[in-house]
Amino acid sequence: MSEKIAIKEVQGLEQESGLVVLFELALNNEGTSRLYFVRGLDSDLGSVQMYDHDTNSQLNTYTALPVNVEGFDHVSTGTSPRPVITFANVLSTFGDALGSLTPNDLIGKKLYRRRTLRKYLKDGSADTGSGNTPVEFPRQVYVIDRIESENATEISFELTSPFNVEGLVLPYRVVGHNACPWQYQGASPTRTTANQRGAC
Repeated sequence: MSEKIAIKEVQGLEQESGLVVLFELALNNEGTSRLYFVRGLDSDLGSVQMYDHDTNSQLNTYTALPVNVEGFDHVSTGTSPRPVITFANVLSTFGDALGSLTPNDLIGKKLYRRRTLRKYLKDGSADTGSGNTPVEFPRQVYVIDRIESENATEISFELTSPFNVEGLVLPYRVVGHNACPWQYQGASPTRTTANQRGAC
């Protein structure tokens, strides 16, 4: 329901509020520890707050980080997009935000991209309040696939869709000539219970 509200407002002729893109980077495999960040919205690069996507009573603070993103366009044919997110690290801002983790530790971790209108942020003119579903566009989830480039001033990560199965070989089991590496339950009504195992 909240997704429909956000989409309807953007499709209107008059825009009252700017689009805000929020990011959540999972720092562990369970996703319980996250880094919340946003590109700066104002010249003062202040942080913003919005209620959690899953736990609507939890308020998350998104810290402004120097970040550049590209390649989030959707395509209906061909390969799925592989966006790139670049963090500036001139003042060790990104490194400090990671704590004890290194950039290599982030490979395989999830990155959540949330988009909403500025008025739906905490203390905005249309703030939904604690416990209510936040108004936002459909959340996007990506996986950090590899480090695209790294130098003294910035680091870029290439993202992929969690459903990208390029290079995946199915089936995982290789079937040889006149042989089957597993057995399965037979379905014939003429077999006894003790004799209902079959093979390829």
